[in-house]
Amino acid sequence: MGTLHVKADVTGVEVVLDGKVAGTAPLRLRDVTAGRHTVVLRREGYREHTEDVEVGAARTASVFAVMQRLEPVIPDLPVRFQAAHVHGAGSCKGRSW
Repeated sequence: MGTLHVKADVTGVEVVLDGKVAGTAPLRLRDVTAGRHTVVLRREGYREHTEDVEVGAARTASVFAVMQRLEPVIPDLPVRFQAAHVHGAGSCKGRSW
């Protein structure tokens, strides 16, 4: 058995070890079976980070992820609005549909 230490450069990153949620980074997992493991770090708004790591018996392996923010999706221009409910001076001015 060994130890796996997982960190990321942003907070709130979920850590998945071999397909099972293990917690939130920073995280120190003790009693990890020696051998090769797959670590996935994920957070909404960021690209998923996947890394294979070798954990040695009675050793500590480390994973540090620099999470990459996803690019916002910008709609094609011009954007067409099909309807609007118009208000002014505290009262309804009508509808545009």
